[in-house]
Amino acid sequence: MGGLVEPSPDDPTSIHRPPIIVPLMGGCDPRARKEFSRSLVEKLDNVDRQVAKGLKKLDDAVTGYAFEMVDLPTNAYSMPPNSNSYPQEALDVEDDDDDNSLTELVKASLRPLDGSKLRIAHSTPSPHAMLRLVLECGIDLFDVPWVAEAADLGIALDFEFPARDGARERALETDEEDGQRSLIGHNLFDERFAQDLGPLGNSGACSSCWACKPTWVSERVIHSTLDGEQWEVSVDESGATLSSKGFSRAYLHHLLHTHEMSAYALLHLHNLAIADSFFANLRRVLASEGEERFKEEVIRFYQAYELPEQLFDEARARWKEVEDSRGKGRLKREREALSRINGTIDSTLPVVSPESEGLNDDGELTPKASAVAVILEGVEDLTI
Repeated sequence: MGGLVEPSPDDPTSIHRPPIIVPLMGGCDPRARKEFSRSLVEKLDNVDRQVAKGLKKLDDAVTGYAFEMVDLPTNAYSMPPNSNSYPQEALDVEDDDDDNSLTELVKASLRPLDGSKLRIAHSTPSPHAMLRLVLECGIDLFDVPWVAEAADLGIALDFEFPARDGARERALETDEEDGQRSLIGHNLFDERFAQDLGPLGNSGACSSCWACKPTWVSERVIHSTLDGEQWEVSVDESGATLSSKGFSRAYLHHLLHTHEMSAYALLHLHNLAIADSFFANLRRVLASEGEERFKEEVIRFYQAYELPEQLFDEARARWKEVEDSRGKGRLKREREALSRINGTIDSTLPVVSPESEGLNDDGELTPKASAVAVILEGVEDLTI
């Protein structure tokens, strides 16, 4: 408890209380979570109060509360919110019919505590879950590990809040069935982006990141007339600035398949800009349009965008395919693949007698070993 107070750096005789964020414990048991929170607001006895330099309860020294979403059932947020989803009003009403839902577990921790203090959620898996946590639990602050993971897997995020009309039509999956929701991003490892010269995103949420609108302050280097078409001249407050067109999906696809580090740098810049726009618009809707309109926009977001699990799973598989094509163990993996193919070919070739081995129906020489060698050489050319 001595860590709750320390001498002030300006005045050693005064008490300085550092900001403390308390992780709220209790796992998936709402009663355990309730009891932990109540322990923070119980009055301290005289001995503990003296050690805490006058604190009446532990919560007096707490700046905010944190939730670790990895330990909680976030898959419950795969569906849009129900008609009773409100951040503060529902905190005072216990829902006995759904005590183990994510919302109820978070509320079980928050009910005994000060509602004016900071609420933080760590490792929230998707923008959908973030919107519901804001709407139903009043969470104030998030980290976004899935944004960085998306960049590491070659995904260019492409979503916006509020979801504009036509979000489904802007999806790149032209073979989608009517009514299917858009993905929140594009897996640029996919071969269909190899010749796609379009921008990284279609939603319009990112127009200022360096990947979508790179700017340069030095002289441009033009190697051919084609380079001149790439550049545009814009003027800002400091004077003339050279600005180029944004990097295309085809270019990022090429960088990813050639294992260039710049691909991940550009994707991180783009994805963080998408996340920044998402949170800026979230705050704007809450501040200017109220909770009821915010709830409507959350439901529209669910209707417009798919959850990210399938996109991320497919990206992990493609990333592994490209990663396995290089580096330590590559030659061994190729030899094993050729051996399996060789075994398959041998098992499908007909057994011939020594007298007729190497002869076809016309009596021409076609040695078995040579035929297999030709097939393996072709397969090897395709796999390397």
